[in-house]
Formats: sequence, C-alpha cells, structure tokens
Amino acid sequence: MKKNLTISKLMMLIVMAILPFSMYAQEGKKKGKPVERYWYIQADGGLSINHGDLANYNGGVWGDFDHFKSQALKNWDAHFGIGYQFGKVVGMNLKGGYGLLSGHKHQQALVLNGNENQILWNLGLDKTNYIEGNLNLTFNLFNMFKYNPRRVINFVPHIGIGGIYYQAGDVNQLDENDDVASTLASAKTSRELTYTVPAGMEITFNIAPKFDLFLDYTYVFTGSDKLDQVAKIASDEAKHVINDMDMYSQANLGLRVKFNNPCDIEKMARES
Repeated sequence: MKKNLTISKLMMLIVMAILPFSMYAQEGKKKGKPVERYWYIQADGGLSINHGDLANYNGGVWGDFDHFKSQALKNWDAHFGIGYQFGKVVGMNLKGGYGLLSGHKHQQALVLNGNENQILWNLGLDKTNYIEGNLNLTFNLFNMFKYNPRRVINFVPHIGIGGIYYQAGDVNQLDENDDVASTLASAKTSRELTYTVPAGMEITFNIAPKFDLFLDYTYVFTGSDKLDQVAKIASDEAKHVINDMDMYSQANLGLRVKFNNPCDIEKMARES
C-alpha cells in the first residue's frame, strides 16, 4: 500500500508540474492560428500485459513474451471512449473497456490469499477478466511550445483515475513442462471493485482533418492484490507476506473521430 501511495503522489506531482506549462501554452499568441476545440469518440484494442504476482517468467519483457506466447496472446483488451479537446494542449476523455489477464510465475514463493500456511511455487493464472472505466487528462507535448493543428505526429501523455470491476481467474499448479497439473483456486464466481490510476503515453498520427490513428501504452496501478488470487512472501522461513498491489499495462492501436472540428483552418486564419 505504501508503494502505491508513493506512486499516486508522484503522478499528482507530475500533473501539477505540467499544468502551469499547459495553461501558458493554451494562451498562446493572440494573433496566432485559431485553436481547434472539438468533441471526439475513439476506440482501441490490443494486448493486456500482466504485471501482478503471476506475471510470466523472471526474464525481460521480450523474453517473457517469447517463452510464453500462448499465455501472452490470451491477454487482450478493448475500449470505447468519448472526449473533448479544450484547446492547444489540454484535453479530457472518459473511457470504458474490457480485458483479460493470464500469466505464469516461477522462482517466487507465493501463498493463496487467505491461506498463508501453504507455500507454493510455479503457478499459473488463467483469464482474470475485468471491466474498467477511467477519466483522463491529456497533454499535447508538442503544442505546449509550438501550436500546429495539422502536425502529423504528436506525443500525448495522459493520467487519470478510475475503477476496475474484476473476476479473478483460475490459479493452477504447473508441472515441469509448464502444463497445468492441478487447479489450486478456481475462478471467482463474483466480481470485486477497486480503484485504478492509469498513466501512459499516446503517439497520434493525424491522417485526416477529422481522423487520428494512435498508438497508446498505458500502465494501470490498482488498489488490490487479488486480481490473481495470490500474494508474494519474502522467504520460506520468514513467511512475511508482501502485499504489492497488482498492476497491468495495455499496448493498443486505436482510431479517433473528431466532431465540431473546424476543418478549414486556413479559412479561419484568413478571417481572423
């Protein structure tokens, strides 16, 4: 919990640091280009990557993916959202989505939540599913310094607050071949709710006046250690449970459609 609070405070400090720059950039030059303000809808989908207690192997990200392609490709997510761009820099959007999380973990002492007497090794998580929703602030980094409504590529970090309504999946004992030997904890029959803090970066490609294609990577901090039904312990002897909150990330491709968007920006510039 202490770790999560520290992360949350860091995120708030980042927002507080960015806002003064963004407000300055919103003002801009009075005789500059007219500023586009518009509503938009968007949809995206891609990989949902587990960073919890049962988060793949002990290697690097690409090593994990290569070793457990079958597990990694079970994890997907999709979202639909609506948003508003307030001006040059700051925007806001509301998103909802659905996703799955699976994974394996080796070389880590684990206990099932609520059963700290039995130490377990080499476990697998099968399909925790979640419904999530979040409200995000977005900041166009390039437009902070030089506004260009027709720039082809933009970098847009974002941070938000939301919730996840999840149903934890099966926890399985794995054999030496990483196949399921037995099920230690069946999938939950009910869902639980906890808060989330999503933070990430989006690269947008302006493919037409009313259309953006975007790549987004978002890291989601949660307020629960129960998404995979297990917790880590420090060692066999100490049996000290480490209550690290579960986390996951999303690597997605999406499309954004803009409304009330002044398409003829050159005409507006002439009129102004």
